[in-house]
Amino acid sequence: MKNFLKWGILLFLVPGCIHENPPGEFISSDYRSGDGFCLKVGDSILIDHKMIEYYDLSTHMIYLKDNYRFPEVRWNGGIEFTEFAVYADGEEIYQGVFWPAVSSHYPFNTPLIQIGPPVYPEYVVKIEFPAMYDSLGNLNPDPRIDPRIIRTLEKYRQLHEGLSLKIDTVHLLDNNMVYVKITVINRDSFNYYILSPDKMGINLFHYFTNGLLLADINYPYYQYLSHHIQNTEPVPWDYWNTDWLEILYSGEEKSFSWIYEDYDVIQPGNYRAWFQFPGLSHVNIDEIKQENGRIWLGEVLAEMNVSFN
Repeated sequence: MKNFLKWGILLFLVPGCIHENPPGEFISSDYRSGDGFCLKVGDSILIDHKMIEYYDLSTHMIYLKDNYRFPEVRWNGGIEFTEFAVYADGEEIYQGVFWPAVSSHYPFNTPLIQIGPPVYPEYVVKIEFPAMYDSLGNLNPDPRIDPRIIRTLEKYRQLHEGLSLKIDTVHLLDNNMVYVKITVINRDSFNYYILSPDKMGINLFHYFTNGLLLADINYPYYQYLSHHIQNTEPVPWDYWNTDWLEILYSGEEKSFSWIYEDYDVIQPGNYRAWFQFPGLSHVNIDEIKQENGRIWLGEVLAEMNVSFN
Protein backbone atom coordinates (compact mmCIF):
# COMPACT_ATOMS: atom_id res chain seq x y z
CA MET A 1 0.00 0.00 0.00
CA LYS A 2 2.91 2.35 0.59
CA ASN A 3 3.47 3.34 -3.03
CA PHE A 4 3.63 7.13 -2.73
CA LEU A 5 7.40 7.29 -3.23
CA LYS A 6 7.08 5.53 -6.58
CA TRP A 7 5.14 8.55 -7.79
CA GLY A 8 7.96 10.93 -7.01
CA ILE A 9 11.10 9.03 -7.93
CA LEU A 10 11.85 7.78 -11.43
CA LEU A 11 13.25 4.27 -11.29
CA PHE A 12 13.45 1.55 -13.92
CA LEU A 13 10.64 0.07 -15.94
CA VAL A 14 9.83 -3.60 -15.48
CA PRO A 15 8.36 -4.51 -18.89
CA GLY A 16 5.17 -6.53 -19.11
CA CYS A 17 1.93 -7.00 -20.96
CA ILE A 18 -1.60 -7.85 -20.02
CA HIS A 19 -4.43 -9.82 -21.52
CA GLU A 20 -8.10 -9.56 -20.76
CA ASN A 21 -9.66 -12.87 -19.82
CA PRO A 22 -12.97 -13.78 -21.45
CA PRO A 23 -15.83 -12.19 -19.48
CA GLY A 24 -17.35 -14.38 -16.79
CA GLU A 25 -21.04 -15.12 -16.46
CA PHE A 26 -21.62 -12.21 -14.05
CA ILE A 27 -20.35 -9.62 -16.56
CA SER A 28 -22.26 -10.86 -19.58
CA SER A 29 -22.58 -8.26 -22.32
CA ASP A 30 -26.35 -8.74 -22.12
CA TYR A 31 -26.27 -6.52 -19.05
CA ARG A 32 -23.93 -3.83 -20.35
CA SER A 33 -25.17 -0.90 -22.38
CA GLY A 34 -22.21 1.50 -22.38
CA ASP A 35 -24.33 4.22 -20.76
CA GLY A 36 -23.27 6.32 -17.79
CA PHE A 37 -19.71 5.97 -16.53
CA CYS A 38 -18.16 3.38 -18.81
CA LEU A 39 -14.74 1.74 -19.01
CA LYS A 40 -13.82 0.08 -22.30
CA VAL A 41 -10.91 -1.80 -23.86
CA GLY A 42 -11.23 -1.31 -27.58
CA ASP A 43 -14.88 -2.01 -28.33
CA SER A 44 -15.34 -4.25 -25.27
CA ILE A 45 -17.26 -2.77 -22.35
CA LEU A 46 -15.76 -3.80 -19.04
CA ILE A 47 -17.83 -1.53 -16.77
CA ASP A 48 -20.92 0.57 -17.26
CA HIS A 49 -23.42 2.18 -14.89
CA LYS A 50 -25.48 -1.00 -14.49
CA MET A 51 -22.51 -2.67 -12.78
CA ILE A 52 -21.59 0.22 -10.47
CA GLU A 53 -22.78 0.58 -6.90
CA TYR A 54 -20.91 3.85 -6.40
CA TYR A 55 -17.75 5.79 -7.28
CA ASP A 56 -15.63 7.14 -4.41
CA LEU A 57 -14.31 10.47 -5.67
CA SER A 58 -11.71 10.78 -2.90
CA THR A 59 -9.91 7.60 -4.00
CA HIS A 60 -11.26 7.15 -7.56
CA MET A 61 -12.32 3.66 -6.61
CA ILE A 62 -15.28 2.07 -8.38
CA TYR A 63 -17.33 -0.26 -6.19
CA LEU A 64 -19.19 -2.87 -8.19
CA LYS A 65 -22.56 -4.32 -7.28
CA ASP A 66 -22.66 -7.62 -5.42
CA ASN A 67 -23.15 -9.80 -8.50
CA TYR A 68 -20.33 -8.23 -10.53
CA ARG A 69 -16.57 -8.71 -10.47
CA PHE A 70 -13.92 -7.01 -12.56
CA PRO A 71 -12.41 -9.42 -15.11
CA GLU A 72 -8.92 -10.62 -14.25
CA VAL A 73 -6.18 -8.91 -16.22
CA ARG A 74 -2.90 -10.82 -16.33
CA TRP A 75 0.70 -9.73 -16.82
CA ASN A 76 3.04 -12.16 -18.58
CA GLY A 77 6.37 -10.34 -18.78
CA GLY A 78 6.02 -9.02 -22.33
CA ILE A 79 6.57 -5.45 -23.53
CA GLU A 80 3.08 -4.18 -24.40
CA PHE A 81 0.35 -2.80 -22.20
CA THR A 82 -3.36 -2.79 -22.91
CA GLU A 83 -4.99 0.62 -22.98
CA PHE A 84 -8.43 1.46 -21.67
CA ALA A 85 -10.73 4.41 -22.21
CA VAL A 86 -13.23 6.06 -19.88
CA TYR A 87 -16.51 7.37 -21.27
CA ALA A 88 -19.29 9.51 -19.82
CA ASP A 89 -22.64 8.77 -21.49
CA GLY A 90 -20.98 7.73 -24.73
CA GLU A 91 -18.35 10.51 -24.89
CA GLU A 92 -14.71 9.51 -24.49
CA ILE A 93 -13.13 11.54 -21.67
CA TYR A 94 -9.64 10.09 -21.24
CA GLN A 95 -7.43 7.09 -21.91
CA GLY A 96 -5.25 5.11 -19.55
CA VAL A 97 -3.26 1.89 -19.26
CA PHE A 98 -3.28 -1.30 -17.22
CA TRP A 99 0.05 -1.39 -15.38
CA PRO A 100 1.73 -4.24 -13.45
CA ALA A 101 1.93 -3.63 -9.71
CA VAL A 102 5.42 -5.19 -9.65
CA SER A 103 6.81 -2.40 -11.82
CA SER A 104 9.11 0.03 -10.00
CA HIS A 105 8.12 2.83 -12.39
CA TYR A 106 4.80 4.57 -12.98
CA PRO A 107 3.86 6.33 -16.22
CA PHE A 108 3.53 9.86 -14.89
CA ASN A 109 0.51 11.98 -15.85
CA THR A 110 -1.23 8.90 -17.25
CA PRO A 111 -4.31 7.29 -15.65
CA LEU A 112 -3.67 3.65 -14.79
CA ILE A 113 -5.21 0.57 -13.24
CA GLN A 114 -2.74 -1.69 -11.46
CA ILE A 115 -2.75 -5.38 -12.30
CA GLY A 116 -0.81 -8.40 -11.14
CA PRO A 117 -0.77 -9.13 -7.41
CA PRO A 118 -4.21 -7.80 -6.34
CA VAL A 119 -4.06 -4.65 -4.25
CA TYR A 120 -7.82 -4.50 -3.75
CA PRO A 121 -10.56 -7.15 -3.88
CA GLU A 122 -12.22 -7.95 -7.19
CA TYR A 123 -15.34 -5.90 -6.44
CA VAL A 124 -13.20 -2.72 -6.46
CA VAL A 125 -11.48 -1.01 -9.39
CA LYS A 126 -9.11 1.86 -8.61
CA ILE A 127 -8.03 4.31 -11.30
CA GLU A 128 -4.81 6.07 -10.30
CA PHE A 129 -3.22 9.20 -11.72
CA PRO A 130 0.46 9.62 -10.74
CA ALA A 131 0.70 13.36 -11.32
CA MET A 132 4.05 15.11 -11.63
CA TYR A 133 4.96 18.74 -11.05
CA ASP A 134 6.07 20.75 -14.06
CA SER A 135 9.05 23.13 -14.08
CA LEU A 136 6.90 25.86 -12.49
CA GLY A 137 5.81 23.64 -9.61
CA ASN A 138 2.30 23.05 -10.93
CA LEU A 139 0.55 19.70 -11.15
CA ASN A 140 -0.87 18.51 -14.43
CA PRO A 141 -4.70 18.53 -14.54
CA ASP A 142 -6.34 15.33 -13.33
CA PRO A 143 -8.60 13.93 -16.09
CA ARG A 144 -10.49 11.79 -13.56
CA ILE A 145 -12.31 14.85 -12.20
CA ASP A 146 -13.58 16.01 -15.57
CA PRO A 147 -16.98 17.71 -14.96
CA ARG A 148 -18.62 15.45 -17.57
CA ILE A 149 -17.72 12.42 -15.46
CA ILE A 150 -19.03 14.10 -12.31
CA ARG A 151 -22.32 15.00 -14.00
CA THR A 152 -22.76 11.49 -15.35
CA LEU A 153 -22.11 9.85 -11.97
CA GLU A 154 -24.55 12.28 -10.35
CA LYS A 155 -27.13 11.48 -13.01
CA TYR A 156 -27.15 7.84 -11.95
CA ARG A 157 -26.73 8.71 -8.23
CA GLN A 158 -23.41 6.90 -8.10
CA LEU A 159 -21.13 9.73 -6.93
CA HIS A 160 -19.83 9.67 -3.35
CA GLU A 161 -17.39 12.22 -1.97
CA GLY A 162 -15.46 9.91 0.36
CA LEU A 163 -12.89 11.46 2.71
CA SER A 164 -10.57 14.42 2.60
CA LEU A 165 -7.43 15.11 4.60
CA LYS A 166 -5.58 18.18 5.79
CA ILE A 167 -2.26 18.65 7.54
CA ASP A 168 -2.95 21.03 10.40
CA THR A 169 0.50 21.43 11.92
CA VAL A 170 4.08 20.36 11.31
CA HIS A 171 6.20 21.67 14.15
CA LEU A 172 9.93 21.13 14.67
CA LEU A 173 10.65 20.38 18.35
CA ASP A 174 14.32 19.64 17.75
CA ASN A 175 16.34 19.11 14.59
CA ASN A 176 15.14 15.50 14.48
CA MET A 177 11.90 15.61 16.54
CA VAL A 178 8.73 16.57 14.68
CA TYR A 179 5.17 17.08 15.90
CA VAL A 180 2.44 16.53 13.32
CA LYS A 181 -1.32 16.94 13.47
CA ILE A 182 -3.70 15.82 10.72
CA THR A 183 -7.48 15.96 10.34
CA VAL A 184 -9.65 13.50 8.41
CA ILE A 185 -13.00 14.84 7.14
CA ASN A 186 -15.95 12.71 6.05
CA ARG A 187 -17.61 14.57 3.16
CA ASP A 188 -19.81 11.62 2.24
CA SER A 189 -23.37 10.59 3.06
CA PHE A 190 -21.94 7.29 4.34
CA ASN A 191 -20.56 6.78 7.82
CA TYR A 192 -17.08 5.30 7.49
CA TYR A 193 -14.92 3.13 9.69
CA ILE A 194 -11.34 4.39 9.33
CA LEU A 195 -7.96 3.23 10.59
CA SER A 196 -7.22 4.92 13.90
CA PRO A 197 -3.57 5.49 14.90
CA ASP A 198 -4.86 5.97 18.45
CA LYS A 199 -6.44 2.51 18.55
CA MET A 200 -3.95 0.48 16.52
CA GLY A 201 -0.78 2.21 17.71
CA ILE A 202 1.58 4.40 15.73
CA ASN A 203 3.95 1.56 14.73
CA LEU A 204 1.21 -0.56 13.16
CA PHE A 205 -0.39 2.51 11.58
CA HIS A 206 2.86 3.32 9.81
CA TYR A 207 2.91 -0.11 8.21
CA PHE A 208 0.07 1.21 6.04
CA THR A 209 1.50 4.65 5.27
CA ASN A 210 4.83 6.36 4.61
CA GLY A 211 3.77 8.94 7.17
CA LEU A 212 5.03 12.50 7.02
CA LEU A 213 7.39 13.23 4.14
CA LEU A 214 9.30 16.48 3.69
CA ALA A 215 11.27 17.79 0.74
CA ASP A 216 13.06 21.02 -0.06
CA ILE A 217 10.45 23.10 -1.83
CA ASN A 218 12.89 23.85 -4.66
CA TYR A 219 13.80 20.19 -5.21
CA PRO A 220 10.65 18.21 -4.29
CA TYR A 221 11.63 14.99 -6.06
CA TYR A 222 15.32 14.72 -5.38
CA GLN A 223 15.41 13.79 -1.72
CA TYR A 224 12.79 13.07 0.92
CA LEU A 225 13.17 13.46 4.65
CA SER A 226 11.28 10.89 6.66
CA HIS A 227 10.79 9.26 10.05
CA HIS A 228 12.54 6.16 11.39
CA ILE A 229 9.60 4.48 13.09
CA GLN A 230 9.94 0.70 13.29
CA ASN A 231 6.79 -0.58 11.61
CA THR A 232 4.78 -3.38 13.13
CA GLU A 233 3.67 -5.81 10.41
CA PRO A 234 0.35 -7.65 10.68
CA VAL A 235 0.58 -11.45 10.58
CA PRO A 236 -0.44 -12.66 8.10
CA TRP A 237 0.20 -9.62 5.90
CA ASP A 238 -3.50 -9.18 4.99
CA TYR A 239 -4.80 -9.52 8.57
CA TRP A 240 -6.92 -6.72 10.00
CA ASN A 241 -9.15 -6.26 13.00
CA THR A 242 -12.19 -4.10 13.70
CA ASP A 243 -10.43 -3.02 16.91
CA TRP A 244 -8.17 -0.91 14.69
CA LEU A 245 -11.10 1.12 13.39
CA GLU A 246 -13.17 4.01 14.62
CA ILE A 247 -16.31 5.41 13.09
CA LEU A 248 -16.30 8.77 11.33
CA TYR A 249 -19.88 9.90 10.87
CA SER A 250 -21.12 11.70 7.78
CA GLY A 251 -20.00 15.34 7.98
CA GLU A 252 -17.72 14.66 10.97
CA GLU A 253 -13.99 15.29 11.23
CA LYS A 254 -11.38 13.69 13.45
CA SER A 255 -7.87 14.88 14.30
CA PHE A 256 -4.84 12.76 15.17
CA SER A 257 -1.43 13.92 16.37
CA TRP A 258 1.86 12.39 17.46
CA ILE A 259 5.57 13.09 17.70
CA TYR A 260 8.25 11.59 15.47
CA GLU A 261 11.11 11.20 17.92
CA ASP A 262 13.69 10.06 15.36
CA TYR A 263 13.16 12.03 12.17
CA ASP A 264 15.81 12.85 9.59
CA VAL A 265 17.72 15.99 10.55
CA ILE A 266 15.87 19.05 9.23
CA GLN A 267 17.87 22.13 8.28
CA PRO A 268 16.26 25.58 8.34
CA GLY A 269 14.39 26.35 5.14
CA ASN A 270 11.16 25.95 3.20
CA TYR A 271 9.73 22.49 2.63
CA ARG A 272 6.82 20.72 1.01
CA ALA A 273 5.06 18.33 3.39
CA TRP A 274 3.02 15.30 2.31
CA PHE A 275 0.90 12.89 4.28
CA GLN A 276 -1.08 9.98 2.90
CA PHE A 277 -3.86 8.74 5.18
CA PRO A 278 -4.31 5.00 4.62
CA GLY A 279 -7.27 2.67 4.58
CA LEU A 280 -7.60 -1.07 4.47
CA SER A 281 -7.46 -2.95 1.19
CA HIS A 282 -8.18 -6.66 1.64
CA VAL A 283 -11.71 -6.57 2.98
CA ASN A 284 -14.20 -9.16 1.77
CA ILE A 285 -17.39 -7.86 0.21
CA ASP A 286 -19.49 -9.33 3.04
CA GLU A 287 -17.38 -7.46 5.64
CA ILE A 288 -17.23 -3.96 4.18
CA LYS A 289 -20.70 -3.08 5.48
CA GLN A 290 -20.59 -2.84 9.27
CA GLU A 291 -23.38 -2.11 11.74
CA ASN A 292 -23.20 1.70 11.54
CA GLY A 293 -21.33 2.34 8.31
CA ARG A 294 -18.86 1.09 5.74
CA ILE A 295 -15.15 0.35 6.03
CA TRP A 296 -13.27 2.95 4.02
CA LEU A 297 -10.74 1.55 1.57
CA GLY A 298 -7.99 3.34 -0.26
CA GLU A 299 -5.85 6.32 0.68
CA VAL A 300 -6.12 10.09 0.52
CA LEU A 301 -3.28 12.60 0.26
CA ALA A 302 -2.71 16.04 1.78
CA GLU A 303 0.17 18.43 1.23
CA MET A 304 1.23 21.89 2.39
CA ASN A 305 4.23 24.18 2.52
CA VAL A 306 6.05 24.54 5.84
CA SER A 307 8.97 26.69 6.98
CA PHE A 308 11.54 25.89 9.65
CA ASN A 309 13.74 28.63 11.09
